[in-house]
Amino acid sequence: MCDCLPYTHVAVPADSLLRLRHYLNSSHPRRTGMADDYEDLCKRGAVVEVSSDDEGLRGSWYTATVLRAFSRRSNKVFVEYHSLMVDDEGSKPLREFINAVLIRPIPPREEARKFLLSEEVDAYHNDGWWEGVVTKVLEGSRYAVFFRCSREQIEFAESELRLHREWVQGDWVPPLEQKPSGNRAVAQVESLYALQEYGRNLSVIGLICQRKMNGKERTKKK
Repeated sequence: MCDCLPYTHVAVPADSLLRLRHYLNSSHPRRTGMADDYEDLCKRGAVVEVSSDDEGLRGSWYTATVLRAFSRRSNKVFVEYHSLMVDDEGSKPLREFINAVLIRPIPPREEARKFLLSEEVDAYHNDGWWEGVVTKVLEGSRYAVFFRCSREQIEFAESELRLHREWVQGDWVPPLEQKPSGNRAVAQVESLYALQEYGRNLSVIGLICQRKMNGKERTKKK
């Protein structure tokens, strides 16, 4: 008998707005004064994790080495991936310029940990770490993890999982010492995707509102 979490219970958590603010605060390093932090993180030779904003890759993180340090002018970093290759033959590692907001340090990891039902985790899959939620606790230290991006559930060994953490303004959330409860009402697997979608649309919404306000002001002047 295993503990199970129905797919219908995988929803956006109540703290999404808090995580949204963290996401938006770090979206524009030059404007928010975070360029110094990116310079410290993205030095030449540093080993980091890189995310992607491409469709089908959101919610995944890949280990890479910084080949060219952070540029304040472009907000870009030139990296070489450890597990992603330029072709199927694996002839050489993929290299590319990445926006600094998609880069973070290597997350801390407990030596050994039992995961709980509904806990948000990263699972090592397809050469990277993918964000998901534990939907079944199985025998033999195995877990079923549901991925929002692909809408699929896959079984993993305990060694292939780590607690999901967010890099927020220079700190890990939750920190290494904190072990979050597994008795949350809902899982958090969709939260980051919701934040990213909202963040991409926020500037458009602001522009529309500003235009409406300008239109009202012109009407009053007439």
